[in-house]
Amino acid sequence: MPVDIITCRNALDLLVKRGLEQDSYSASHLIRGFAASSSLDEARHVFSTLPIPNIFAWTAIIDAHTKLGRPHKALSLFSHLHAYTDTRPDAHLFVVAIKACSALLANGLHKARSIHSQIVEYGYGGNSYIGSALIDMYVKCRSLHNACSVFNKMSDQDVVSWTATITGYAQQEQQELQEHAFLLYIQMQQESILPNKITFLALLSAIHSPVSMKRGRQIHCQIEAAGMKHDLTMTNTLIHMYANCGKLNMAQDMFDETVKDNVITWNAMISGYAKYGRAEESWELF
Repeated sequence: MPVDIITCRNALDLLVKRGLEQDSYSASHLIRGFAASSSLDEARHVFSTLPIPNIFAWTAIIDAHTKLGRPHKALSLFSHLHAYTDTRPDAHLFVVAIKACSALLANGLHKARSIHSQIVEYGYGGNSYIGSALIDMYVKCRSLHNACSVFNKMSDQDVVSWTATITGYAQQEQQELQEHAFLLYIQMQQESILPNKITFLALLSAIHSPVSMKRGRQIHCQIEAAGMKHDLTMTNTLIHMYANCGKLNMAQDMFDETVKDNVITWNAMISGYAKYGRAEESWELF
């Protein structure tokens, strides 16, 4: 049994002994603890003991359902809060609800638009924290148009919102939309916004043919300039990119310089050789 669950149960016993089990602030911490231990039933039990849950407890229980694979129930709880309680959602609670919509992917689009309307209604439409979450949500719900609309209306476009929008275009199947990801990246640099690890990973995901190899080399140089050369996830993605683009020698060079304690590193190189018909090298690596 995980120690975290034991710790949470001991904390709950202590609160009961002291008569504090109905304190929403303490309960919200316990709910998060049980959720982190994958114990949704116990998180729900703690929440059910609260006569009038405060916003922290609501946020914790809604987030717990999303994190433990119950986004439909999370959104049902959010709807109940909105319709039947006097609790006014804050920015953090809206972001938690947005994450529940994101977990539903395309099936969450209708609810996503409804929550977006509530965000505007409550005056959070200009909040950059919420805006970035909305962009990510619409991208996952496969509504690039709505994602771009949110981004274009933001007054404070930070690296998170830029990256979320770039990711949305990079993940599209159409080449012209993937090209737009790189145009956005250029605009981002012109605005003096420094890319982060997620920005680079999104751009690399859109480079998968010899035609785009020049762009891949440029991004690789910028990754090194940003001091991310030794990041394992970045290295694996670069190996995969070079292998996909047929630059197997470059992929092999990176592979040889990498500490090979990650199966993804091996898979990237093995699949690269297999894709270009070099079965012998692929088999040797395997």
